[in-house]
Amino acid sequence: MSDATIHDRSAYDPDRDGPFSEWLRDRSAWTDATRHRFVEEYRSGTLDDDTFARYLVQDYQFLEVGARVTALAASQAHTMDEMGRLSDSLAVLTGGDHVVDAFEEYTGWLCDQLDAYGPRLAPERQARVAAIFDRTVDLEAAFFDAAYDGD
Repeated sequence: MSDATIHDRSAYDPDRDGPFSEWLRDRSAWTDATRHRFVEEYRSGTLDDDTFARYLVQDYQFLEVGARVTALAASQAHTMDEMGRLSDSLAVLTGGDHVVDAFEEYTGWLCDQLDAYGPRLAPERQARVAAIFDRTVDLEAAFFDAAYDGD
C-alpha cells in the first residue's frame, strides 16, 4: 500500500497541516519514492551496473525535459529573484554533472516557493498543485522501477 492511500486527502488547512510543501509530501507516496529499492541499493552500493546504466540513460532524458521546463518557468517568473534562481537551476540541469549542493539548494527554494504561494491559492488550485505533485512523486517511483526493466 502506498503512502498516498493512507494519508488524509482533505483540503489544505495551514493551522492543521503546517507548511504547504509538507502537506504535499504527507498526502503523497513520498516515502515510496524516497525509500524505493533503487534508492536503497544506490545508497548501500549494491546497485547492479546494468540497472544503473539504464537509469543514467533515463536520467539524461529526464534532465533534458527538466531543463526545458525550467527555462519556460524562468521566462514566466514573477520576480527577478525567481528568474535568477530558476536560471541557476537551469545551469545545474544543463551542466553535465549533478551538483548536489546546488540541487539541494534549488529544491529547498522550490519548497520555500510552495510554502509562500501555496497557502494563498484558491482551494481548487491547491488541489490541482497537489494532484501534479502526487503524479510527479508517482512518476519518480515508476522512473526507478523502469531502471530494473531487463533484469
